[in-house]
Amino acid sequence: MSLPPDTRAAVHAYFKSLGSTDAQAVDAETLHTGKFDWVGDVLILKETQKPVTDPSVREWFETKAPHLLPTAIVVDEADAAFTGKNLTARMAYTKAHGMDEADRVARLYGLHAVSDTRAGVRPAEMPGEKKPAKGDTNPWSDIPGVTTDPKTGKYLPAALNKQFGLARANVTAAASIAAAAGAKLGDIRPPGRSRRVA
Repeated sequence: MSLPPDTRAAVHAYFKSLGSTDAQAVDAETLHTGKFDWVGDVLILKETQKPVTDPSVREWFETKAPHLLPTAIVVDEADAAFTGKNLTARMAYTKAHGMDEADRVARLYGLHAVSDTRAGVRPAEMPGEKKPAKGDTNPWSDIPGVTTDPKTGKYLPAALNKQFGLARANVTAAASIAAAAGAKLGDIRPPGRSRRVA
């Protein structure tokens, strides 16, 4: 007679395969093992009756328990921190997201850790990449008619409002997003822009 499969270990392994941290995987196995069952040798989520290999299982946890999954990576922010040698941007990223998350993302960029002083290389596919919503742009970007006034070169009121909203929500993250466009908080125009007359 064979032993039944170890559900706790399988749940832990499943969350690790999604990119969850050790702490997240331990939380998942401790609190959510009862939500899983075996059909033969296939681990399924009881609620949906789908195997864990089905994308709907991850989607279910994204809705019900997103804290167990890796944080979505905002590419502009990560690129600003890890593709160059800007240690200030890396430290801002670390402050905004925590050391474990910063180290995880640094490794995606081919670095040993966030403290690695080399320039990283953006991976071809970013796991958990947060895609901007359609029409959503970095409010510090230089896009005439969208974020900037083509005549003056200054940020438009809509872009400024979005900048202020991001800064109110999280100053460090807003600084990183601005840095991704080469700008800084408080700029009235994108960098390198002077008054323009049409």
